[in-house]
Amino acid sequence: MIKINKLKKNYENKKIFNDFNMNIEPNSITCILGPSGVGKTTLFNIISGLTDFESGEIEGIDKKDISYLFQEPRLIPWLSVYENIEIILKNVYLEKKRRQVINYYLKIVDLEDCAKQKPKELSGGMKQRLSIARTFAYPSTLLLMDEPFQGLDIKLKNIIIESFLKLWKEDNRTVIFITHDIDEALKIADQIYIIQDKPVKISQVVHIVDDHSSRDIFSSKYLKIREKITKILSD
Repeated sequence: MIKINKLKKNYENKKIFNDFNMNIEPNSITCILGPSGVGKTTLFNIISGLTDFESGEIEGIDKKDISYLFQEPRLIPWLSVYENIEIILKNVYLEKKRRQVINYYLKIVDLEDCAKQKPKELSGGMKQRLSIARTFAYPSTLLLMDEPFQGLDIKLKNIIIESFLKLWKEDNRTVIFITHDIDEALKIADQIYIIQDKPVKISQVVHIVDDHSSRDIFSSKYLKIREKITKILSD
């Protein structure tokens, strides 16, 4: 389990986090949900070690054992689809094992026939699927996702989320996912931390026990959850 204990973070004399506590369950998808500007990305950067903090403690994280999935694919344009994954694995696996891992993940996201293509030859959705495959190919135990579905149209977003969940079900690694989109949280998360205000506080934790494949976010059950979350965020 990852534990954030008594976290304090100030920015320009403003308290962003003050005695902030949070527990992240292992092998599950935890969503940090809140309005833009509330401090989600700051928390993300603190967890990843990219941002310092005044005091507090974060337990259960090895900074060398983290994979990242960002809003944009961040692909290397002069490398092929295959090489964009291979470059992060050269110091991890020998060539034979590396080839097996790359082909395995490309197959899961339906890009195995595009292995020799360059990023400029891919659609936006294909680029994001490649980014997801690359993220999972690296043998981390923690995956940090910074609003990777933002800006995608609904149809493409659903395709990308489906690819992500397909990969996650293969290894169930611990995922921390930040968003301000309630529907994304309902589709993906096992638990949703709703954060508000500054200093940031946890308004509520919503647990979702349904398997991802069986979730109908437009059912009466999920409409009630959405209404509940919306009300919390608007108070």
